[in-house]
Amino acid sequence: MMTVSKTLTSSPTPGVKPVVTFKVKCCNATHRFVGWITNFIHNRKDPDVNMIRSYLTSTVGRSVHPDRIATIRERAVARGTKKPTKGFLSLSSDILNQEGKTTQGSGQIAFKLYSRNHRKPKYKKKDLRHIRTKVDSFVTQMDIDDFVAPKRVLCLTSGVSFNGKPWKAGTGCLFYQDDDARGQRKPRVGKVIRYLVVKIDEEDECFFEIEEHKVLRWHRTIAILDLSKRSRIRVTHSSHVVAMAAYAPYWQPQFTQYKCACRVIDTY
Repeated sequence: MMTVSKTLTSSPTPGVKPVVTFKVKCCNATHRFVGWITNFIHNRKDPDVNMIRSYLTSTVGRSVHPDRIATIRERAVARGTKKPTKGFLSLSSDILNQEGKTTQGSGQIAFKLYSRNHRKPKYKKKDLRHIRTKVDSFVTQMDIDDFVAPKRVLCLTSGVSFNGKPWKAGTGCLFYQDDDARGQRKPRVGKVIRYLVVKIDEEDECFFEIEEHKVLRWHRTIAILDLSKRSRIRVTHSSHVVAMAAYAPYWQPQFTQYKCACRVIDTY
């Protein structure tokens, strides 16, 4: 139960409006002023109204029992409205679990389809020979029996979220190949050409088609690349992509064919 009382105190100075004081008494709610500063900025003329409204919406509403909140949410959905994503009826999962987006530190990969960011070429096309070889190797390593090749492959150039960061065609990355030597300490470096999603054993497996660049040397954690050298097309599973990388100019401007690849964020 909650009671709100309003007290009007006259000011001794002529021409000054009286002071309005609100008092709120709650039996089953915690007392916290949350968000009143935001409301004050949006409506500066009525700070007293903003403060009491913020108190009611941010504190009293969030003190409701979770079972009662679930009942109210079900009632709203039953009326044909969307699930509440704001206010005390919202859940943390409504904010974290968004289609096509991932959270940093999760190591997850997700994608969202738009009319211009994807296409579905046939699996047997000539330009997909690299992905067919890699899928066969993946199926063998994972010991998947009775694998049936899909008729088509989902090909994306944008709309991909990997470990909380957006990825698209042209994004730099550090990666390994599944047949690399175990003693290989430094990863390969390249730029993503496209993302290929293949249905394997009822699961969507994501593969990266990458243009690998020649690494001249490593300066601590920075890879010095020579873009004049012949690049190679590689395909690797998303689990072998270890970090996002940024391409930066070489520190000696006369060597325009050189680039520096710097690690931005890990994927796992």
